Amino acid sequence: MKNFFILKAVFACLCCFGFSHVFAQTDCNADAGQPTPPTEEHFCNDGTNLQAMAVDLSFTANTNTTDYIFIITEKETGYIKGATHNGIFDFSKDSLNMPFPQGEYCFTGVAYSKEELDVVTNNVLVNTYYLSCLDGGEDFPEIIDCFYKSGVSENPPTIELVFDNVLDSILPQIGINVCLDIVDDAYVYCLKVDCEVGIDDAFTEMLDGSVFYDNQRIYFSTVPSFTPFDINIYNIQGQNVWQNKEATFPMQIDANNWQNGVYVVQITQNNLTYAKNIYIAR
Repeated sequence: MKNFFILKAVFACLCCFGFSHVFAQTDCNADAGQPTPPTEEHFCNDGTNLQAMAVDLSFTANTNTTDYIFIITEKETGYIKGATHNGIFDFSKDSLNMPFPQGEYCFTGVAYSKEELDVVTNNVLVNTYYLSCLDGGEDFPEIIDCFYKSGVSENPPTIELVFDNVLDSILPQIGINVCLDIVDDAYVYCLKVDCEVGIDDAFTEMLDGSVFYDNQRIYFSTVPSFTPFDINIYNIQGQNVWQNKEATFPMQIDANNWQNGVYVVQITQNNLTYAKNIYIAR
C-alpha cells in the first residue's frame, strides 16, 4: 500500500507542474521561456482548426534541457487533461474517447530533457511498478494517458496542489534528479473550446446545470422534456458503471458505494448527446 501511494506521488511529480521553478538540480539553468499564445482563441472539439493552436517554440533558450512540453489543464477545475509538444491538442477525444466538454483549457510550458524522463520511467514506473501501458520509452503525453487509464491517479492532479505538496520532495528522496523549468503563471495561456460536435445548443442549454453530485448521490433535476433519455455513466477506465435507456427526470442515483474519482455522465436523446464530468470524493 505504501508503494501505491508513492507511485501516485511520483506520477503527480511527472505531470503536474506550476510556477517558474527548477527542482532537484537547482543549478541546471533550465529555461521554459515566455510562450506567445496562438492568434486564434476559439476551437472546436471535432478535431478541426487544430493547426491554429501551433506555438512558435523559438522563444525559449531551453538551457541545459533538450525538450519542451505544454501541460493542459481545465481552467474551471485545474485538473490536468493532457500534454502536447507544439501546442496542438486534439479536443475531440479524451481518455474515454469522448469529445472534451466546452470550456476553457490552459497551457503551461515546461522545459525538460527526455533522457532524464526516461530514467524516471524505466527505474520507477516500469521496472518497479510494472505498468503494462509503459515500456520505458514514453514521453509526457503517453505517461499521462497511461496513468489515467491504469487507475493509478484516482484523484485528478492539479499543478498547484502537486507543486505545494509533492514536487520538492519525492524524486530527490528516491535518488533521481531531473532538471526542468515551468513557465510563470503570467505566461500561461488559455484557449476556449466552445463549439460542440453532435450536440445541439438548445439540448446542451437544457441539460446544463441539471446534472450534479452532492452527498453521495448523482442528481438529475427536472427538464422540459417528455421523451426518455438514454443515460450511461463511465469511470475513468472507460467501464460502464450505470445505465438506463428509458430514464425520465427528475431522478437520482445512489453513488455511496462508488470509488472516488472522475465519472462521465453521457445523456443521449434523439441522436443528440450531452456529456458532463463529475468528481466523486468523500
